[in-house]
Amino acid sequence: MANLRLTPAAGGGGVDLDKDKTLVGRDPGCEIVVGDGSVSRKHALVERRGANWFVVDQGSANGTFLDSQRVAEAQLHSGQELRFGAVAYKVDIEGEDSATTILTTGPEATVVAPTPIAKPATVPPPPPRPAPPAAPPAPPRPAPPAAAPPPIPRPAPPAPGPPPIPPRPAPAAPPPIPPRAPAAPPPRPAAPPPRPPAPARTAAPPPPPMSAPGEAPLPAKKGRGPLFWALTGCCGCLLLLLIGIGVIGGAAFYMTGDAVAVVRAQLNALRGGDMDGAYGRLSSSYQARMSRSAFEAFVSRHPALRENNDSTFWSRSVKNDTAEISGMLTAASGTRETVKYELVKEGGTWKISNIDISGDSGAETTAAGGRGGGGGGGGLRLETTGVEKARVGEGTAVTIKTQVGGFKVRPEGNAYVMDLVEDVDTIGPSGEPVPGLQQKEVERLRSATSMEEGAIANFTTKLTLAGDSVPGRYTVRLTIRDQVGGGAKTHDVAFDLP
Repeated sequence: MANLRLTPAAGGGGVDLDKDKTLVGRDPGCEIVVGDGSVSRKHALVERRGANWFVVDQGSANGTFLDSQRVAEAQLHSGQELRFGAVAYKVDIEGEDSATTILTTGPEATVVAPTPIAKPATVPPPPPRPAPPAAPPAPPRPAPPAAAPPPIPRPAPPAPGPPPIPPRPAPAAPPPIPPRAPAAPPPRPAAPPPRPPAPARTAAPPPPPMSAPGEAPLPAKKGRGPLFWALTGCCGCLLLLLIGIGVIGGAAFYMTGDAVAVVRAQLNALRGGDMDGAYGRLSSSYQARMSRSAFEAFVSRHPALRENNDSTFWSRSVKNDTAEISGMLTAASGTRETVKYELVKEGGTWKISNIDISGDSGAETTAAGGRGGGGGGGGLRLETTGVEKARVGEGTAVTIKTQVGGFKVRPEGNAYVMDLVEDVDTIGPSGEPVPGLQQKEVERLRSATSMEEGAIANFTTKLTLAGDSVPGRYTVRLTIRDQVGGGAKTHDVAFDLP
């Protein structure tokens, strides 16, 4: 039978355990006496069950921890850290290799995997504390406004109405008529010559309007100028354009009405907690790429889907048996997220073939090796280049290789420096996080590059799942955070056990 050795992390000689049950505590009657105030009198029991070793907490005040996770009962493996209160030991089991993956750093490799997962104890571990949100960047200071030019004086507009009529001059007195001298009778004229034929009469133009005696003559009436007709033509063209846009928009809304109704029906089902009804709105190809538990996990990540209160779709298009609808979803809490739906007709009925919300596409969570969706990463690009599974003892080791591009670099000396941080979360078949496989800042990749832009970084993520892990589909969510550019990108990779 394999013996177990506990080596103090603070240094000193180790303790060999060859009994089936060994009690640890401050009580002098314990097999291993630990004189520290954080250790209870009868703190924990280390016992052998067949070929395996287990630790069982005895209701201690400060708890028993395995790899910094508080446990009530858990199986021990070589290489793990076992801590009673504040006193830590390293576990070494005779004939068993360490299951901890060693972290390597460099521009092409990195990530550490947690140790094999022990079967969840009766007391569930506390959920991981969320990372504090990054402070938003300070807004740029607006430039001072340029001095406004002095106003140009304009002549006052003429007063409305006709011009004032000047006063009538007083009539002058007629001059006196001089007396006429008697004139001699004129001579009788000769017979007049014959008159020439009169020319044909033409219609005389109408006389101009007569003005009253003493008034200024009325101005001649003018026709509409070219500016009037130009403005009239432009207004007419604009009116026709608006009418055309209205007709086209109305036709688009009418043609996409059935597709939008399917989307709104799914949103109503999600708001009412009918996950089966919402999942039934997906196309068969979409369901093949994403299980119901993965869909539930996808919905839980976005409050605008899970607790939607309002939806606005400003972009709609239909082409044959496919449709695209884009808009904004608003949660009851006020959270707003952009969304794009893709639909396809199956058996004459619209079905949702993809949902992309805030850059996270549940449809891109594929079987081992597929591309993952992202969340708001700006120019960040993530791509899975390989997924490998291998048996390790009674467990399964999973290696995920990811390539990252589109991140920012900053000048430093004669080169440029990239600074990337990776977070890892693992979701089980039930849609719940897997204990022990969630870790923030698993690895920080900070190295120099000769490229100002277009540099590529490679991450290697290694996970080890215990042999008693639940069979089904697991989703590993990798989040890359760009410490230079301030962006972040989430990438999902799924694999099946066994």
